Amino acid sequence: MRLPYPLPPGIHSNLQAAPPPPTATVILFDALNTSVEDQLFAKTQITKFLQTVPAGEPVAL
Repeated sequence: MRLPYPLPPGIHSNLQAAPPPPTATVILFDALNTSVEDQLFAKTQITKFLQTVPAGEPVAL
């Protein structure tokens, strides 16, 4: 996406070239307050989930 007019010298814009993706997946893993048993289960489930995420979809872990 371009601005409809040129900017003056020394002026910058944070307008993105493409719109941001409509969704993002964020997975928060609490290793401090989660029992080891539950951590193992969560890691298994997270691994299964990550295998189903389409390529190019933003994911934060």
